[in-house]
Amino acid sequence: MKIRHGILSLLAAFSLAGCASMNKEECLTADWRTVGFHDAAAGRTADTIDDHRQACAEYGVVPNLDRYLEGRKKGLVEYCRSSRGYQEGLAGRAYGGVCPANLEAAFKTGYEAGHRIYELEDAARDEERKLREKERRLKEARKKLEEARNAIVVSNDVTVRARAMTELQSRTRESNALEREIDVLKRRIDRLRQDARQARSGTDAQYR
Repeated sequence: MKIRHGILSLLAAFSLAGCASMNKEECLTADWRTVGFHDAAAGRTADTIDDHRQACAEYGVVPNLDRYLEGRKKGLVEYCRSSRGYQEGLAGRAYGGVCPANLEAAFKTGYEAGHRIYELEDAARDEERKLREKERRLKEARKKLEEARNAIVVSNDVTVRARAMTELQSRTRESNALEREIDVLKRRIDRLRQDARQARSGTDAQYR
C-alpha cells in the first residue's frame, strides 16, 4: 500500500514538473530510471527519450538508456492496467500502443469500455451546443415575431403593415421549426445521457 502511494506521489510530482521538455536542473539531476518509469506510467511512447536527449544536449547530459528502459519497463506495468485503460478512455485520451503484448489485452478492454462512455458523453455535449444555438435563434425569432405583431397593431401605414404581416408569417414558420428541432435535440440528449449513465453503472465499479 505504501509502495502504491509512493508511486502515485511520484507521478504527481513529475506531472507538476513537466519532464516532457526538461530544463537544466532536471537534466543535471535526472535519475533516468525514474524518468523512464514516469514516461511509461504516463503512457508516453519509447521515443520520448529522444525529446530528453535533445533537451539535455545543451547541458552536456546524455540520458542513460539502460536505466531509462529499466524504469520504463516497470512504468508500463503501472500504466497497462485495465483500470488505467478505463480512465484513459473515459478522458478521451489517445492510446499510443505502448503496452507489451502480455498486458495490452487487459488495458484495451478497459480503454474501449471507457472510450465508449466518452463518445456518448461527447456526443451529448455536441448536441447541447447545437441546442444552445437553436434556443438562441428561437429567442431572436420570437423577438422579431413580437415586433411584427406590434407593427401590425400600431401602424396605420398599409405598406408597413403588409411587410409586418410577411415578417409575422416568416417568423412564425421559423419559430415552429426551431421548436420542433429543439424538442428532437432534447430527446436525443436525454437518450445519450441515459446511455452513458447505464454504461457507467456497469463499468465504474468493475474498473475502479
